[in-house]
Amino acid sequence: MGNFPKGATLIPNPVNQMAGFSHGHVHFVPGFPSMAWPMVEWVLDERYPQLHNAEPEVEETVIALNAREGDLITLMQEYSQRYPQLKLSSLPNFGNEAIPQMHIEFGFTGQPQLVNIAMAEFRRSLQAAGYELRDKSR
Repeated sequence: MGNFPKGATLIPNPVNQMAGFSHGHVHFVPGFPSMAWPMVEWVLDERYPQLHNAEPEVEETVIALNAREGDLITLMQEYSQRYPQLKLSSLPNFGNEAIPQMHIEFGFTGQPQLVNIAMAEFRRSLQAAGYELRDKSR
């Protein structure tokens, strides 16, 4: 027995009939993974059918050596506005064992073709600003 928030909708539970619920795009499911999985699958099938045929997202990264975020805010804002369908991330680092100097790992996440285009342009912009680039694998 329980109370659901106003506006919540039920998520059926085929395992033991203890329903979960959704409120907007937030979904709550009870129980162990074996109980939660069929409920989450139902939510995906019923509420987000467009995801079945969606092309998987990819992430592509590049590391700019001796870079500081404060110096690159304008460039990051420009690319976020130019590519609103992509997620742009930046992970600053003061240096570590693998790369001793200060650096930033930049990433674009989204549809593969657009990620490739945005990253190629972003790399050119970083190089034009004088930054040495590395791929993450090195």
